[in-house]
Amino acid sequence: MMNGVLMSHGIDAISIPAAKAHEFNEKMVRFYLSKDATEMMDFLIRCHPDTESILQAH
Repeated sequence: MMNGVLMSHGIDAISIPAAKAHEFNEKMVRFYLSKDATEMMDFLIRCHPDTESILQAH
């Protein structure tokens, strides 16, 4: 669903590398429990193919 929203706005999809699947799952659990998306969003941004341009824009 997330990638559908991104792509409908002209942004490339995010793919979580298999090597980071465990880290992704741990961060998702912490997000669900805390309702604080900061850590999860940082992780997702760093998985995006245009990470450098995203970080420079903010």
